[in-house]
Amino acid sequence: MNQALAELAERYFQVCMDASPFDATVYGVHGWDDQVPDLSEAAEEMPEDRYAFKPTQAQMTFGEIVLHVAEANAFLCSAIARTPLPEQRRLVPTDSKDKLGGLLEDSFDVCDDVLDHADDSFLEDSIPYFGGRRTTRAAALIELASMWATNYSYLAIYLRLNGLEPPTAKRK
Repeated sequence: MNQALAELAERYFQVCMDASPFDATVYGVHGWDDQVPDLSEAAEEMPEDRYAFKPTQAQMTFGEIVLHVAEANAFLCSAIARTPLPEQRRLVPTDSKDKLGGLLEDSFDVCDDVLDHADDSFLEDSIPYFGGRRTTRAAALIELASMWATNYSYLAIYLRLNGLEPPTAKRK
């Protein structure tokens, strides 16, 4: 096992031993030390002229993925907090890398505040979800972590297809 993975496992184990089950779960979902920097660094790594890249016609462009993560963060974290969606700049995937990256960072700020104040008294509450459906706050927390991991994997593949090394590969 590499050193970084061993350190992460030890931190997670310590949180699990010292905290309530909810706190341990939110620590795993929150994952700011790992997931947020990975997504932000991937967005930064891709040159602006490659934000329109997509491996096939059926897939999203790199810029569309960055915008999707930013919009999903704002939607899910606002729903979890039961607060109105924050005022957002209306962007499109062809906007500049700086604008898309700024929106991504703003969305992580929203989520950071929400997750820092989360507790286990609300997990079964019903909240708005994508497509006009409803879900529980617990399910939304799980979806948030899943969405980060899934979309980082897409960004990492797009970087590699453009001859660039993804952030996680640089930390070997």
